[in-house]
Amino acid sequence: MNITARHPILPFELRDSAPSGVSVTFDAPTFTRDLNPEAVAAIVVTIRFAAEIDVQAVAAWLVAKLSARKGTEAHYERTKIKIEIGPLKAAIEREIYKQGADGP
Repeated sequence: MNITARHPILPFELRDSAPSGVSVTFDAPTFTRDLNPEAVAAIVVTIRFAAEIDVQAVAAWLVAKLSARKGTEAHYERTKIKIEIGPLKAAIEREIYKQGADGP
């Protein structure tokens, strides 16, 4: 799952508060131009999940972290996900299933 963060602190908050079984990685920010002529930094955060996580708790953690930051978007397989427990939980479950199917 990818998160597009517009706030420079959010990737660090996610990494430092990630529940057990959740991996958070990110690269340097990229600059894009939206409708606003000012450059906006975007940081793509990649989140991976272990098979044995509490999906409901992780979805609630993501909602708490992401909804506090304006301009943050969540994506799963190039599809934007609402920052709500239900859609995030479904995306996490699909990602865990996919990781198991693509496993060794």
